[in-house]
Amino acid sequence: MSILSEIIDGASGDAVSTDTLLRKALVVASRLQSADLKHWVRSELDGYDTKARETLPSYRGPFAMQADGLFTNEYGTLQARHQLGSNSVEDSRVRSYLFDIRLFQPIAELEDLARTPTTSGAHPTMAWDQTKVGAWNALINAGQVPRPGDLFLFSAQQTLTQAFLTGVIGQVRTALLSLALDLEETDPAAGTTEGPTVADAEIANTVRANVIQINNYGSNSPITFERTSLTTGDATVIHGDVESFVSAAAAFLSSEGLAELRQAATAPPAKRESRLKRVLQRVEDGAIKVATGVGTNVAVSNLTTLTAQFLGTG
Repeated sequence: MSILSEIIDGASGDAVSTDTLLRKALVVASRLQSADLKHWVRSELDGYDTKARETLPSYRGPFAMQADGLFTNEYGTLQARHQLGSNSVEDSRVRSYLFDIRLFQPIAELEDLARTPTTSGAHPTMAWDQTKVGAWNALINAGQVPRPGDLFLFSAQQTLTQAFLTGVIGQVRTALLSLALDLEETDPAAGTTEGPTVADAEIANTVRANVIQINNYGSNSPITFERTSLTTGDATVIHGDVESFVSAAAAFLSSEGLAELRQAATAPPAKRESRLKRVLQRVEDGAIKVATGVGTNVAVSNLTTLTAQFLGTG
């Protein structure tokens, strides 16, 4: 079995850790002599540079999340918990500083957090440092945010649900799957010791397309889609328009499934239809989760119609 096949099989299921898949991808990147691909893989394995936030893929943040605060008086004899609302902070820069979360950690650390058993509804959290705590208390003193009684903020934390972490990890796995599938289609010998490198134009284009997609993967712009029924009659999908396609599909797919659908919809035109059919098959097989409360058959039927509208074949 080739190393690309190992990545494809591993990324298609849940038995192989993402950390292991990335190590295999590092071998592929080295054999392809692709510095860009190697940089992404090593960043996922070792963690991203906290001083270079602009290099962080969008699937790792920033994510605006509320915080839970512990308030106390100056003697520590009275304590109370209150949620800190981002909407109460008018300055967008301060709001972003306080509430935006970026995940710089190595993928293995995120996987460990996602596997952490939850008790009594508890989830992994990220604590505010004292600089943020001080900033919130400064807002209290300025009368810009609500203050519970005569208390000040002592500590605060933001919750990372396991579903959220699993979704982030899933996008990395989908990116690896798409990369391996693209390379295999371009040249089955890609990733082998004597195989092609990025000196080959087709290989270079394949790697470049995937790296670009990774850097723009999982847009943080919320997908809004209002509908009153699980039919496509009220959905408008413009031929070739990815955003209208993904927005319509949001009624039937999980966030991880939408990410995979977007990846397929933005594939090169010659490969787009086959990629989308593969996604539909994975939905039907249960490999891609559907939206909560939607049956698999209903999802597949509606997604098939939406796909035909997007491709202009329906």
